Amino acid sequence: MMLAIFGQIPLNDAIVGKYVADQYRARILGVRYVVSLGVAAVAVPMISALHRTEGGFANVFFVLAALASGVLLASLFFPSRAELVAQRESLAAAKA
Repeated sequence: MMLAIFGQIPLNDAIVGKYVADQYRARILGVRYVVSLGVAAVAVPMISALHRTEGGFANVFFVLAALASGVLLASLFFPSRAELVAQRESLAAAKA
């Protein structure tokens, strides 16, 4: 599990490096780290509060499942590769 958790960090940085324009890359990475630290700071007290409830860890897992479902739902709104390629080609044609 730790390999998967820490293995995704360079992958995320590589994705940002590849798909974000040079002038915005530092800002995007800064926002990414601030959000990550903010979520981490909220996660520990939230887990503690949920664990103290009547359901215990079951409530923690229900909240995690709800958050994962939200991420999955948000990912369905990402543009497809075909849309990205078409946009890139139209931008290249407009510059020429």
